[in-house]
Amino acid sequence: MKRLIMLTMILGTMSTMAMASAGHEHQLSFIPKVVIGENRNDGEDIDFKVNGFAGFNADILYGVTQNLEMGINLGWSQYDVNDTFGVPLKEVGEEIEKEIGKTSDYSVKWDKILNNIPLIGVVRYNFNELDLVTPYITGRAGWSFGKASGKISDQYSGVDYDIKAEIQGRWIAGIAVGAEYENLNVELGYQVTKYKLTVEGNVNDKAVFDESEKDEIGLIYVSLGYRFE
Repeated sequence: MKRLIMLTMILGTMSTMAMASAGHEHQLSFIPKVVIGENRNDGEDIDFKVNGFAGFNADILYGVTQNLEMGINLGWSQYDVNDTFGVPLKEVGEEIEKEIGKTSDYSVKWDKILNNIPLIGVVRYNFNELDLVTPYITGRAGWSFGKASGKISDQYSGVDYDIKAEIQGRWIAGIAVGAEYENLNVELGYQVTKYKLTVEGNVNDKAVFDESEKDEIGLIYVSLGYRFE
């Protein structure tokens, strides 16, 4: 009887070790995360305010090997662009008002918030487990789908004019290190997002100038997530 109990314990231990050594190979995982961060390396023309909550995202990963996982990341983040996009646009309108005046048709509107929806490819390498904690490193790159716009418009002496400005996401890339304890994931990372700033002026619906600049915004962040398999 004792031999049977010992044999059962040995087989159970071997089974557990085999499962642990297999890692997440051939497994599909879903890891939702909440992100806090602060913007770094502010752009020359665009300066987003991020100081605290920086959105939600989720990794959808497939275990290619025992240590390597690949997949996609989907998310949502919200940036305050009022001070560095809306307020300067308003100041331009005030300068125009001083020079040529304004009518009842005068209007200045702008988005105070930029909602960003990224679609990112993810590669994650999990190192060997250390006392139930699995350290990992991950790299990501993809597209940033987000836009904020503003417009000044008026009619003066029978002439319609407007000035339009738009910030539009282009691409996003980043690298991070993290640790997984059981199914809990903690991650520290840095990402760079490139945006395009376009300013267009029209008189009677005819373009008189059209300028665009590209800029980059850096974000350092910490995320907390949980793995579902």
